[in-house]
Amino acid sequence: RDLKPENLLIDGEHNLKLIDFGLCAKPKGGLDYRLNTFCGSPAYAAPELIQGKAYIGSEADIWSMGVLLYALLCGFL
Repeated sequence: RDLKPENLLIDGEHNLKLIDFGLCAKPKGGLDYRLNTFCGSPAYAAPELIQGKAYIGSEADIWSMGVLLYALLCGFL
């Protein structure tokens, strides 16, 4: 839920590594528990998350990955 260039590393063999899984942890209230505050980086977040709607899973992550790829290809956001 927090995909952004700052959370990508490249190792010595040019493999891409994703870091910072802090927002991937299971909530204390269980998987049905919903946070009431926004988490992540707004520039890379799916529109429904910014609007305060429920996290819909992989669809929101795919949106973030698309924005991330755009930023990496263009050099800016």
